[in-house]
Amino acid sequence: MTSVLVAYASRRGGTTGIAEWIALALTSAGLQVGLEPASLAGGADLEEFDAAVIAGSVYEQRWHPDARRLVHRVARQWVDKPVWLVASGPLTTLTAAHPAAIAPGLRRAADEVHARGITTFGGRLDEHPSGWLAGAVAKKNAGDFRDRAAVERWAAKVAHELAA
Repeated sequence: MTSVLVAYASRRGGTTGIAEWIALALTSAGLQVGLEPASLAGGADLEEFDAAVIAGSVYEQRWHPDARRLVHRVARQWVDKPVWLVASGPLTTLTAAHPAAIAPGLRRAADEVHARGITTFGGRLDEHPSGWLAGAVAKKNAGDFRDRAAVERWAAKVAHELAA
């Protein structure tokens, strides 16, 4: 059975939710899935996984540092393994179809790990988040822009590609 690591790096929990949806969809497709925070995934025996999905939140056009660090740690080790990268965070319904939605660091990480694909899903920002900057942004852009159905469709494509 194909095993997939779904690692996530989330600042406010929205990306964690997306990673959970991806893990559920992959499990439903018959894959064995390990779901772990990206900060802890480097301590696990990464060789046990046949593939990986690494999801990280994006703030100010920067992919989460824990996701970037995981990619850097595994780039040589996973040179022949299929890896997909996910960004979440745009407070809009824009997705990966719009290049501006992809953080430059995510593109570099994709090159480093020879990712099979990059995708971007909308993020989530509570109406009253902690932090001055997040609070200022929330005044105009609070809401949940994640699309669970789109996440599940994307994960089903990943599962199909792994089965092929």
